[in-house]
Amino acid sequence: MSAKKEVYILGHRNPDTDSICSAIAYADVKNRENDGCRYIAARAGQLSPETSYVLHRFGMRQPTYVNNIGTRVRDMDIRRIPGISDDISMKKAWSMMAELNAVTLPIVDGDNMLDGIITINDIATSYMENQDSTIIAQAKTPYRNILETLEAEMVVGDPEAVFEKGNVLISAADPDVMENYIEQSDMVITGNRYESQLSAIESGAGCIVVCLGAPVSRSIQKLANSHGCTVIITPLDTYTVARRINQCMPVRAFMRREGLVKFLPGDYTDSIKDSMQNTRIRELTEQLAQRQATLQKTVTDQLQLVETRMKNSAVESEQKLENIRTTMETRISSMQADNAKKLDEMRRTVDEKLQKTLDEKLRQSFSRVSEQLESVYKGLGEMQTLAAGVGDLKKVLSNVKTRGILGEIQLGAILEQILSPEQYAENVATVRGSAERVEYAVRLPGDGEEPVWLPIDAKFPADA
Repeated sequence: MSAKKEVYILGHRNPDTDSICSAIAYADVKNRENDGCRYIAARAGQLSPETSYVLHRFGMRQPTYVNNIGTRVRDMDIRRIPGISDDISMKKAWSMMAELNAVTLPIVDGDNMLDGIITINDIATSYMENQDSTIIAQAKTPYRNILETLEAEMVVGDPEAVFEKGNVLISAADPDVMENYIEQSDMVITGNRYESQLSAIESGAGCIVVCLGAPVSRSIQKLANSHGCTVIITPLDTYTVARRINQCMPVRAFMRREGLVKFLPGDYTDSIKDSMQNTRIRELTEQLAQRQATLQKTVTDQLQLVETRMKNSAVESEQKLENIRTTMETRISSMQADNAKKLDEMRRTVDEKLQKTLDEKLRQSFSRVSEQLESVYKGLGEMQTLAAGVGDLKKVLSNVKTRGILGEIQLGAILEQILSPEQYAENVATVRGSAERVEYAVRLPGDGEEPVWLPIDAKFPADA
């Protein structure tokens, strides 16, 4: 039969007689109910002389003294998570956290005593920040973790052995190239190529992981066994194996052992409050410092990246400007050459057209000048003929009588044009009874029947 749970019934602090008597009476009543608990009357302070007298007078035992009635750790509603071994894989620890909806797992030793803790942040940090290809060996990873994480089968080797030396490589190149990179005891992730497997074993690899479930020939298994090389076959592809290989490491490689704040179930919550607050403050300070360092590193990296980009941009801009300058110079030189060529062609064309036009104009001008000169020559001939006629006329006109006759003829023509025949007469004796006559006379009215004659003498113009 299990022991009954003890329940203390207390009054207030520094109890008086009423408080003590009430606790004793209530404990007796609860015990009579027989509900499976043992109720004990208790007191939270020293008894007064009056209360001691009353208890002694009625033969009652003094209630049990309880010097501290604060809440203990065991009284808190604590979520209990089973401890894990320090050699389980990071992937298994992650799966347990997801299953338990926890962010922390306790790691215990062989005596089930707390040895450390692993948090989800520790797992994420190990996965994101550790890029060293020797980290698997540094963590002294058991092969059973590798088999479990990669869902693999070991065809050569001891599953209880530990991978503790060498790098992790992916055989992606030709065997001749990989021989220069594979070192003693390395773990090589490869495919189904016989040459790659043979090259890895002969280069001294400590383990080869064959992907996609490809079978390994007996000759390769025999050779691996003779060289002490472990052979593992996994159905996963190379990419998945490369992602999961870091998850094979045991949690002891990243668990926290230092700086842990531990409490026992019997510790009072008041006494651990300050420790918890200090711990929270310290953790918060560390997180802030870590975030600040990360932020500072990020800012520094970004600044360096910006600086590098600016330098590259400046170099590219300078190169582009130089290319533009070279292109412009080339184009300008080409344009100048083309312009010079076109100007020469235009000059030749203009010269040809000007020469042709000039020749045509000169030809036309010379033709007109020739025609005019011919006209002049013809006119000169006519003038010579006229000059000869003038000479003849001059000879004719040199006779005075002839000139007189010509003068009379001209005068007669003038009078005929301006006067009527009744107004003038020829060979008229202007004085009655005179024998002298004039060639022409104009008839003027007189004072009688006889007109008055106005004589007009005709002269040749040269003699006037």
